[in-house]
Amino acid sequence: MLTNITDYLKNNGWVYSEKSKHNLIFSINGNNGIYHCAVDYSETELLFAFITYMGIRCPSDKTIEILELINSINTTLLYSNFEMSKSGHIKCRTCICFEDITLTEKVIDNIILRNINNIDVAAPFFTKYMFGNISQQEVVKALFPFLEAPASETQEISE
Repeated sequence: MLTNITDYLKNNGWVYSEKSKHNLIFSINGNNGIYHCAVDYSETELLFAFITYMGIRCPSDKTIEILELINSINTTLLYSNFEMSKSGHIKCRTCICFEDITLTEKVIDNIILRNINNIDVAAPFFTKYMFGNISQQEVVKALFPFLEAPASETQEISE
């Protein structure tokens, strides 16, 4: 199954590195930033996770506010979620258990493109919330129509 994922990445012209036997990493240009992506894959646990990291870190004095914002955003998401590490790195994680599911190009496409779209759409709002004067409610209201759009409706992503 990992071959399906690497074939997908190659077919899209995305150059990746193998960090370990079950972890691939690459960077991608979105409309609102450059994102670092990771594929975590476990054949034994039948899990495929795709993670996209924002390029900026949350200032320590905004940690609580960003965690509250992430929680508010996550309550509107049906598929995937935002997270923040202790060091302030914000990421979007999408994971699927693929028992009895074939990881076809369409399945992989939906997981990866929806994930990248979510972080690409949300990144400017996270930035405005961390460094500007936009409220949590304004961010959630602005993001709601755009998060988790079908892959066919996501923004054009380039390498």
